[in-house]
This record gives sequence, C-alpha cells and structure tokens, in this order.
Amino acid sequence: AAISYITLSSIKKARTNTPRQNKQQATVNHVFDIRVSEALMERAVRWLNYFIETVKTRNHSITQNNGSTYIVIYGQTIKFYLRELTRTSGPKSKWLNAPLVPTGLLAFKVDGYWGKEWRDGKASLEEQFISIIEELELKARSLQEQSADLETGKIAAKEIAKNVRLKKMLVEKELEAFKQLLQRA
Repeated sequence: AAISYITLSSIKKARTNTPRQNKQQATVNHVFDIRVSEALMERAVRWLNYFIETVKTRNHSITQNNGSTYIVIYGQTIKFYLRELTRTSGPKSKWLNAPLVPTGLLAFKVDGYWGKEWRDGKASLEEQFISIIEELELKARSLQEQSADLETGKIAAKEIAKNVRLKKMLVEKELEAFKQLLQRA
C-alpha cells in the first residue's frame, strides 16, 4: 500500500484512540511511530512528510508491523521513530523516578544493533536531513552486502560439506577394496 502524507488531524485522531496515559506516543494511520508533545506535533508532521517524499523519490518504502515503523532500503528493513527528547523534573527518590517533561527538541531514532539517534543540537534535525538519509542508505547497502556474503558463505559451506561427504565415500570404497584385496591374498 502506498504511504500517503500525514496530517495533524490524523495524529490527533490516533492519539484519542491511544490507551497511553500521557498520549505522547501514537502510531498514526498504523504507519508512523511518533512520540512528541502537542507543542512539537506540527514540526514533526512537516519533518515526516518531507521524509516520506524523499523516501518515495529514492524508490524506498515505509512499512509498519506490530505498531513499529520501518523503512525498507535496498531490501533491508530498518526500524525507526520520531521522538521528542525529555528531561527529568523534580527530585528522584530511591523508589520512584522523577517525572519526565518534554524539552521541545526533536530526535530521529533508528533501532537495531547499529541503532543511532540524530537530534536537535548545534544543527536542527532539518539541517541534518540529508546526512540522515545518506547514512541510512549506506547502512542498508552494508547490510545488503553482509546478507549477500552470508548467503555466499552458506553456499560455500554446502559445497565444502558435499566435498567432505564425497571424499569420505571415496576413502570408504578404497578401504573396502583394500580389505577385499587382503582377503584374496
């Protein structure tokens, strides 16, 4: 299914149907994992719409599975979400954590063993956009090559196992022929 652009109204509708108490996280149209406050929602929607447009232009796709959002680049699936950075408010106690409050800073997070997060800082997330896309594509290409190498390794392992079996059969035949020769002598 083609991914369409998202709107503030679709996010608000998703949030009203979200059982979470703070309503900061909502999966929009069952496609986008967005974890931001109302104050940052408009900017998050603009950023994601630009992300969708760029993904489509570069012939990649976005999918959803079990409430998580994934970008598929070169056949490699990478989980991501957009979130607002938070900080603790008030004192921490030994048994309870201090409540978290939104900071107004946006972050794009990629999960997985090579997970990375780009966030507002010296440069805004919008200014880092091209480097984010390029790094995702580089990582997907690397994962694709690793997958191909793994597949090549599996094929090579099968060939080695086949050669070992053939050599074992040959040794067994030679041993049997030698035993027969000894019996004749």
